[in-house]
Amino acid sequence: MKTIEIKPDGDLFANYRIYLFGVPEDCPRCGKWLFLGETGFSRDRLPGSSLQQTVFHLSYCVNEACGHFFLSEYRLRLEPGNLRHYDFHEVNIAVPAAPRDIRVSSDIARISPRFLEIYKQAMASEYLGLEQLTGIGLRKALEFLIKDYALSLNPERRDAIFNQSLADCIATYVTDLNLRECAKRAVWLGNDETHYTRRWKDRDIEDLKTLITLTLVWLDNALRTAEYLKSMNRERAGQLP
Repeated sequence: MKTIEIKPDGDLFANYRIYLFGVPEDCPRCGKWLFLGETGFSRDRLPGSSLQQTVFHLSYCVNEACGHFFLSEYRLRLEPGNLRHYDFHEVNIAVPAAPRDIRVSSDIARISPRFLEIYKQAMASEYLGLEQLTGIGLRKALEFLIKDYALSLNPERRDAIFNQSLADCIATYVTDLNLRECAKRAVWLGNDETHYTRRWKDRDIEDLKTLITLTLVWLDNALRTAEYLKSMNRERAGQLP
């Protein structure tokens, strides 16, 4: 992120230098470079002042495969005597509206395509400003991921897995230590997103997203390890090591 100078709206502040702080340089969707476009001042003014509280700044991605436009919002820094410093607040609009591409390994997509669908929708809700729904969606995605994984290992236990709580399913069928512990903690935070009160007040949605990412990493490792152990067995090697 960087700082840029802009020209104020109207004659009253024509001789002022106005600065935007925290201007994004990378596309929030694909990660490529953003071209900075026009700036506009809102009509909401400080009480008793002609100074606008909010600035909007247009930018677009130079990546032809992406090409999205973004409208970033900046708010006047509330400090005594400040008439020129605006801090980045949020990206309001992306046209076409779409989140950053969500990708998982082919093994995970194979065993739990429903997880991938729900996971993408949950992340899209955050991108569209529906933050209250994001955690709920991530919690649901996690349940599909873990239960589909358990079913892939134990297809004969279908009814039992369907009826178990997610916590019990993890305890029963997830044997990899890192996978089990990360998934458990993701469930704890996911439950906080769906309940009236939070138990983990020092954690938030970013921690939940990180734990789900770690769960995906350890699950992918477990799936790939199992495949190599199955395909490269001692009988095929011809002799014991």
